[in-house]
Amino acid sequence: MIPVLMSTVNTFVENGKNIEITFRALKYYPSNNSCGFTIILIIEYMLFTVYVEYPLLFAISMCAMVQLHGLYLIQLNNDLKEKNAVNLTAKLSKILNDYNSIEEKIRQLSNTLSTSLFVILLICFCNLFIILSYCLTNVIPRFLLYELCANGFTSLIIVFSVTICCSAIPENMLRIKKTAASLWDDCVLSDLEYRKCMSLLERITNKDVIYISAGGVLDFKKSFLLSSLGTLFTYGLLILNQERIS
Repeated sequence: MIPVLMSTVNTFVENGKNIEITFRALKYYPSNNSCGFTIILIIEYMLFTVYVEYPLLFAISMCAMVQLHGLYLIQLNNDLKEKNAVNLTAKLSKILNDYNSIEEKIRQLSNTLSTSLFVILLICFCNLFIILSYCLTNVIPRFLLYELCANGFTSLIIVFSVTICCSAIPENMLRIKKTAASLWDDCVLSDLEYRKCMSLLERITNKDVIYISAGGVLDFKKSFLLSSLGTLFTYGLLILNQERIS
């Protein structure tokens, strides 16, 4: 749906005004304007499908898989907060088993998506750097402005969505560790008969936090967004200074 809408708008609003110039540059002369519009529409549709739809679908699929595991962790944290359990030891034992199972699935998910995340981030940042450098050093034609904006916004959406979704996994695991530590303190302050519960809570609090990795190069945290924006801003300033010097 997105490529259809964007290709239609770009064809009839921008390329429609310069259809003869467009085909003259390609040394091709369509028999009539309808044929020219159809050819441009197909080309624009393929372009936006490859550069907009496929990356967005890929990012949405990854975010959906990561978000599903995040919801499991949220449910575990809510179960851990409930204090009306009849048998606290059995409840904690079940939560620990579920946590171990989810932890193993998250490790497998991180290993599976690691290379794909690195590639898609590399593509997005290359797009952003190329668009930024082109916009700061050239006068942008109207027909090209639409495509540059579409590619730029797509890359930004992918970077933000993937980072936020992937950073939610370690945040939810930290919440579980904090909840377990709080219950551990309550057990220490109440009675010694909770030793078994304390042992289970200690095992939960000593669990390592798993970060979704991109090719082993970076771990997804929300601070990554600030670093990325700072890098883009610095790159833009360097280009502007270089233009002034030259």
